[in-house]
Amino acid sequence: MRVESPRRRKPSTNLTPLVDVVFILLVFFMLASSFMEWRSINLNTPPHGGGAGGERALLVRLYPERRLDVNGEPVTMSQLVALIEDRMKESPETRVLVQPKADLPLQEVVTVLDYLSMAGARQVSLTH
Repeated sequence: MRVESPRRRKPSTNLTPLVDVVFILLVFFMLASSFMEWRSINLNTPPHGGGAGGERALLVRLYPERRLDVNGEPVTMSQLVALIEDRMKESPETRVLVQPKADLPLQEVVTVLDYLSMAGARQVSLTH
């Protein structure tokens, strides 16, 4: 007497849960993404061991709590913009060196760079 054992079925892989997870991840990343237009800021970095590049350079120092000074003299943001606009009318090739303090938030540096750009400064460099 021969007893036949029941045939084993091949285990089938159900892809439905995998597709569900991938779809949920896709929706999550689409909702979490930002579709705003990014702008870049062009900066000229000084050469190694660089300097101010002569008398035509302005040194703008940024301090916490939105304090600024230009070549050692304290200024407000509106005074800075007016000074840069006047200087650019006289000499458009004037370099502007921006020196942020180490603990300054990056957004404050970018804000000052935007104001310098709007005032007409074309040769802007970051220094430390």
